[in-house]
Amino acid sequence: MTTNFNLQPEVLEDEITKLIPLQENHFEELYKVASDPLIWEQHPIKDRYKIEVFKAFFDGAINAKGAFLILDKKTDEVMGTTRFYDYDNEKSKVAIGFTFIARKYWGGTFNKSSKKLLIDYAFQNVDSILFHIGAENIRSQKAVLKLGAVKINEMLFPPNDGILHFEYELKNNKMKRITVFCGSSFGTEAIYQSQAIALGKTLAQQNIELVYGGANVGLMGAVADGILSEGGKAIGVLPDFLRSKEIAHQGLTELILVESMHERKTKMNELCDGVIALPGGFGTFEELFEMLTWAQLGLHKKPIAILNINGFYDPLIEMIQTMTDKGLLKEANQKMLLVSDDIEDLLDKMKNYVPPSVGKWIDKDKV
Repeated sequence: MTTNFNLQPEVLEDEITKLIPLQENHFEELYKVASDPLIWEQHPIKDRYKIEVFKAFFDGAINAKGAFLILDKKTDEVMGTTRFYDYDNEKSKVAIGFTFIARKYWGGTFNKSSKKLLIDYAFQNVDSILFHIGAENIRSQKAVLKLGAVKINEMLFPPNDGILHFEYELKNNKMKRITVFCGSSFGTEAIYQSQAIALGKTLAQQNIELVYGGANVGLMGAVADGILSEGGKAIGVLPDFLRSKEIAHQGLTELILVESMHERKTKMNELCDGVIALPGGFGTFEELFEMLTWAQLGLHKKPIAILNINGFYDPLIEMIQTMTDKGLLKEANQKMLLVSDDIEDLLDKMKNYVPPSVGKWIDKDKV
């Protein structure tokens, strides 16, 4: 991906956080935050709370022309700063760092929000993002690992300072659309519906489009309602004969009508970059196992995942382990199936999925 990447857009914002380009006249407000010594306790430069040390940091941020002031959107209170740097157009990489926020905003929500704004914007322009974190800064190391970043190097950063840093890389997940297989009923446990809605909302928040069976009933309707409620996109694929049953969702971004159930599965596979199964019946299981079989045959390399809500899939997971133990399923193929009971953890597993090396047994036109 090559592009003219504007490192300092006029504004990046969500419901709670606003990022605006850092200006010279922001020094005093920002130093009020930075003058707290405890902010720098785990930082390699522990005396940055001193005004002369912070002034050098601030001047560097201004000169980098990729720095932002972080604001509490509701109050306009200054929270801290962050920046883009080391943009490499040829390698399609940029770094995010030099970030700090006031301790009153610690705890995950605001720091996560500001990072997500930068990451989402950067991934419109680059293929990977780098983070350089001091070897002693355990708190920040844990934070980037939660984002799905992977440690790739140990280095002195900045080079002239001689301070050991760890370099982490976060790759653009390339998952633009996920197909969700699930029941046309709600089931007996309310958590099935609430988690289906939550999955839809999370997909929207991560700019991932939904592909699903097109219905407005049961868990199918719930996951569609969830993504649409957050302004996301939902694409339904529905056999024409089911349209007469008046179950087609009327609020979808797009509804694709097909001739048969098999054509429906084929189209959903063509449209998606990965698959998630929620609780469901025979249809859900059949769809899930066909995608697994296609992966086993080498017809695709997409991540296939189960959101194991309240242990719904525990007996199936046990059965798959038995298949492996009895020599009827290769361990490499068993590991194709990703499982978690947490939505964000499951999506992280999908983004970092590495498919096994499987030669194609058959071609798609033979399916």
